Amino acid sequence: MRPGDPVITIRGAKLRETGKAVQFEIHLANEIKIDPPVTEWFPFSQISKMTHDPKEDPEHTFIVSAWIMGVKGLSVARIQARKNKQTVPEDKILSDVDWNEEGKDFSDLDDDIPF
Repeated sequence: MRPGDPVITIRGAKLRETGKAVQFEIHLANEIKIDPPVTEWFPFSQISKMTHDPKEDPEHTFIVSAWIMGVKGLSVARIQARKNKQTVPEDKILSDVDWNEEGKDFSDLDDDIPF
């Protein structure tokens, strides 16, 4: 993740962690409830911040790249559609993240995520 890249704040439960990634059950994305919750692996390279204060809140908060959320089918457009109880046309699912810009180098994002 590079400085200035679009981000999404997710809240939920951290389930597992390896040296390269964390498995997370998403309950909220940008303060929009994800129901039912979604479980995904996130490479550390796509997480800009992780916070957890069990005295204040049992849930974890991660700030992750909008790109990785779009790849996982949880783009900003899709999250907003969930809030409005709408569906998003397939051609618009990743439209809010310019993830396939011609000539853009994503080689540094080649993470080995365990499954």
